[in-house]
Amino acid sequence: MQAFLRLEPYARAGFAARGVVYLALGYFALATTHGTHAATVMERMRDVPFGEVLIIALAVGLFGYGLWRLVGGILDLDDEGRSLYGIITRIGLVVSGLGHWLLCAGAILIAESGSAGTEGQEEAAASTAAAWPGGLWLVGAVGIIIIITGIGQCLIGLRGAFMRFLHARQPRFARFAGTVGYLARGIVFVVIGWQVLAVAIGWGDRPLGFDSALDVIAQREWVFPVVAAGLFLFGVFSLMAAMWLRIRDEDVDRRAKLAGRWFRRG
Repeated sequence: MQAFLRLEPYARAGFAARGVVYLALGYFALATTHGTHAATVMERMRDVPFGEVLIIALAVGLFGYGLWRLVGGILDLDDEGRSLYGIITRIGLVVSGLGHWLLCAGAILIAESGSAGTEGQEEAAASTAAAWPGGLWLVGAVGIIIIITGIGQCLIGLRGAFMRFLHARQPRFARFAGTVGYLARGIVFVVIGWQVLAVAIGWGDRPLGFDSALDVIAQREWVFPVVAAGLFLFGVFSLMAAMWLRIRDEDVDRRAKLAGRWFRRG
């Protein structure tokens, strides 16, 4: 098997990096009672002792997680199939992979200059897209996709679908942490999607992004600490996944060969 197809080290490093990011997101949300962006979290991490080393380690992990999601979506490592639902799920995995590569790039910028320069980028991107011909429809479609993704995250949590990817010897607490974590993450995604959709409708008058979504949730006093704790637990679950995720590199090798044959036939 070629070395680049051995995804296990990348995947485990990626889940560990995702765990650290969500632990920090949940912690800062609980400590400050308002949201913060992943890039802002990493900027704070840079100021701790050996912070630059930590950020570089996170960048490597985020790259690995992005690679794992990209390959998983392209080769269908999760057996989602070619149904409409399966294709949408696989596209979501690819988008997730690209998104984590963007976070990786931001982490590298933070390690070099101390800032990722992300402030206002969500609003600028939405405004630029809205100015294109049919741009409002595009922005609205993105908002709907994010909402559907959030609902999907909630369903994954409620059904415990994530457990099929873990070894049987994982701690029992993994199911609880994953359920609450996916629900919290899904709620945040739904709020972000609604904010983007509101821009397309003409109702949007507030910043976009993860931190803004948590600020909206913070207006419901009893909901916010639950969601913030859920994000923290999602970080805990991600660290557990880094240890007990079932990864079979031989499946990656087999599917890559099948994909190569399919492309040659085409």
